[in-house]
Amino acid sequence: MAAAAGIVGAVLFVGASVGMAKLTVLNGLAQAMRVEVDGRGYDLPPLQNLTVELADGGRHHVVARTADGAVVEEFDSDGPTHASHYVYNIASAAPLVEWTAVYGPGGEVPENKLGAPRWIASSADHIFEEPPKQISTKGNGGSRRVLQGFAGLSPSDQLQLARDDADKHALIAAHVRWDAGDSRHIAEWLTLAARQPDAAALIGARLQRAPAEVIALRAEQDASEGKPARAEVCARHNALSERAPQSPDLRYIALRCAPDNDERDRAFAAGHARWPEHGWFALAAGHAANERGQWDQALPLLRQAAKMPQANEWLATEVARTQRAIDGDAARLDASGSGQLQTLLAIEQGTVPRESPHWAFVALKSGDLARALQAANGAGDTRAYLQRLIAASEGAPADAVAQALAQSDQPEEDPASAWALAALAERERDAGAAHRRENAMRADPEDAARIAAFFDAVRRGGSASAEQAERALGKINPRSRGIAYATAVVMLGRDCPQAWRDGAKRLLFAAERPYFG
Repeated sequence: MAAAAGIVGAVLFVGASVGMAKLTVLNGLAQAMRVEVDGRGYDLPPLQNLTVELADGGRHHVVARTADGAVVEEFDSDGPTHASHYVYNIASAAPLVEWTAVYGPGGEVPENKLGAPRWIASSADHIFEEPPKQISTKGNGGSRRVLQGFAGLSPSDQLQLARDDADKHALIAAHVRWDAGDSRHIAEWLTLAARQPDAAALIGARLQRAPAEVIALRAEQDASEGKPARAEVCARHNALSERAPQSPDLRYIALRCAPDNDERDRAFAAGHARWPEHGWFALAAGHAANERGQWDQALPLLRQAAKMPQANEWLATEVARTQRAIDGDAARLDASGSGQLQTLLAIEQGTVPRESPHWAFVALKSGDLARALQAANGAGDTRAYLQRLIAASEGAPADAVAQALAQSDQPEEDPASAWALAALAERERDAGAAHRRENAMRADPEDAARIAAFFDAVRRGGSASAEQAERALGKINPRSRGIAYATAVVMLGRDCPQAWRDGAKRLLFAAERPYFG
């Protein structure tokens, strides 16, 4: 762990006296909290921490409440101990990592992932603060132990720091239950919750506190997709709208349950016309236009929707994708407020440092496939994904192609690389081509049938195939359209229509497609 790693929040010292222990309270939730320890109250802003004086030894009674008074948890701490510093991680909402800053000739010490404990005693030299850049020693070097909390990371990055599935589930549950409805990452936390076996319970607990919250009602619908509970969920959401016909929020939610067809798109457009300032209706109307390739119509609507703080993190990428569809490389993109888009653009611009796990994508974008392959070997969870994209790239070496075609199926494959591999298998007339196509269809069931129809039309060839393939795509989200075009580039090479080659490059970022020259 680099000594210059970011620090979560500012540390406030309240009192200090000889013989007293310290307690650092970390609020990893995206909501202001009120904490009482042995009757003394402290206010913590979202994602911040503070350090207070604490009577040493014995047990301590702790109560954490939201700003509106809801009790998050109440417990008595472990004890007695003789520690001089305790850490209280509210609701176990942030992963903690202990690492060692080494000065001088000493070797690097492996970091220690602690998971997300609620209450611990720590002997670290620096708790939620940066260690010094240098220390005075007698020539043999030295070290400082650092305890760091990662409340400010994206949900997916926080889960990477969890020790096991139980830790991951606890993190998801805490944020889904307590994060503010307009917080930056609430949509991603709810998406993660929707994939859990107890999704209905996780999202239902949030809806008990906020029964008309749009972001949670959306998640409840998404979690029920394709399940027997879908009918009951939609019936309840329709009833909510009928009881409050003047509510644009509930009208939008009810319409999301309708079949995805032209009639629903017209209803979304009518909702936007009736409530032009409503961000969710702007989002729905913008998505409908985007799925038809009506980029100029979609862009202002999506920009309006992206002003919602709970939507900007993920919607900024779709705004950028739409701008690229219109302007190509000349598009001027705003990545402020979206870590995901910042990473994608850093890869596009080649500003990712070589030590970053994303540097392999920079090499891929530049067409340096040998270095991309070398970097992919150290890319951890993204190794197989990278190998597939590299193998499907123009100019890929034969051994890279063979290695990718020999891959076993990967869990939760991204459709971009799954379809690239299917196209590669088809081009190489690999014996497993049919299986690769089936596996790609499982990667994204929502748009799989349209991509497959396009794929099959390209594979059949013939003078009418281009028109048939384009018609087969129909209404489809821009990323999926780009994935379909990318399969054509892989299968047809230089015989691919230029419009599809350009479409793949515009609709997919460099980290989402093979290298196409």
